[in-house]
Amino acid sequence: MAHESHAQQRRPRLAGVDVARGVALIGMFIAHLGVPLSAFAVSGDPYAIASGSMDPATLADRVAALVWEGVSGRSAALFAMLAGVSLTFIAGRRDVVTSATDRRRIRIKIVVRAVVLIVVGVGLSAFGSVAVILHYYGVFFLLALPLLWLRGRTLALIGGLVVLVGPVIGVLTTSVAEEVTGDAPAAIVGVPHEPFFSYDLSGGVGDVSAHLELTLPSDGLVDLLASGTYPAVAYMGYVIVGMLVGRLDLRSRLVRTRLATIGLVGAVLGYGGSWVLVRLLPTESPKVFGVDAGELLIADPHSNTAFEVLGNTGTALVVVGLCLFAADRAGRLLDPLASVGTMTLTLYSAHIALMWLTEPLASGYGLISVVLAHDAEIYVTAALVLASMWRYRFGRGPLERLLASAANGVAERMVPRPRASAKSVNA
Repeated sequence: MAHESHAQQRRPRLAGVDVARGVALIGMFIAHLGVPLSAFAVSGDPYAIASGSMDPATLADRVAALVWEGVSGRSAALFAMLAGVSLTFIAGRRDVVTSATDRRRIRIKIVVRAVVLIVVGVGLSAFGSVAVILHYYGVFFLLALPLLWLRGRTLALIGGLVVLVGPVIGVLTTSVAEEVTGDAPAAIVGVPHEPFFSYDLSGGVGDVSAHLELTLPSDGLVDLLASGTYPAVAYMGYVIVGMLVGRLDLRSRLVRTRLATIGLVGAVLGYGGSWVLVRLLPTESPKVFGVDAGELLIADPHSNTAFEVLGNTGTALVVVGLCLFAADRAGRLLDPLASVGTMTLTLYSAHIALMWLTEPLASGYGLISVVLAHDAEIYVTAALVLASMWRYRFGRGPLERLLASAANGVAERMVPRPRASAKSVNA
């Protein structure tokens, strides 16, 4: 097993947080790859059924649509909230860091992690498999730096404002982004998602060839901050709430109960409030700064409105609270899921690369086409098995180990710890 740091020895890992990370990652797999077992029981596409463009023909259709809608958007929100929890763990949960040197060292560690995540995220975006969140994560880490050691009430006030106001800014910005930034540099507005590498793999059934290509990442600064799939103006709300959660005594039953209760209230207010207000709109809804009011009131997956953010925040709090309870009660039964949660960076990156490689093959390569029709089952099962084996043998995941080593190495080089004097050693 990998050696644990002194901080980890003082603060043992919370299995429930790892379980919640595992739940978030598997939710991502389902959102990207499809609902498990749906290929056997569902007559249509769960996404099309959930979005209303296809009517459900069977009960299985409805269940698959509910599962897909349940993980879409909410898994990413849970990931972002748990990123905030991790930031607080790195900075010191309930421990007050008083040394300016320690704080500088911690900031450097977070900056290095952010830079690595941005580089990896941009690289994975070249596959074009799905919308990648990692480089957005890196931006969230950088934006969180000034918030690390704020007082709880101040941080809660900022978080509340971001949850309620940030998404509105994002929706309004998205509607005018192209007009305002039309001639801006590519770094600001992004670049077209154009291929720079292409290869046709022949040999499929009926001379079907698999087309593999790499594309230029399309996210610019405006996308990362306001108009992308995971914009900071909306997702920083999840991060800040996670930072607040990380400061709590998560081993307390009362705290866990309150998390789940507050989360349930938030989910009802967010999703329920949206449902009511959308139905109260007139046939021709009014405009708000040129944007249809309905676009500000919906809570659909990835709509990134204030109502979706509030509802997703509530859902994430419920999941975290329940996972903390479940991890204590289930004992070793949830170890595979917790193992997935300890190496989410590795597994997330691997699934993006594998999707890029395998999706084209499913169009006409005999048996592999049949196997790849059930992608979600394969990815979820493989993640649970491989993560458990790796954790048992090596501990921390490979990319997680590299990320921690890079962050710690740069921090120690830039802000070296003072060596203990011989006198103090012998005292």
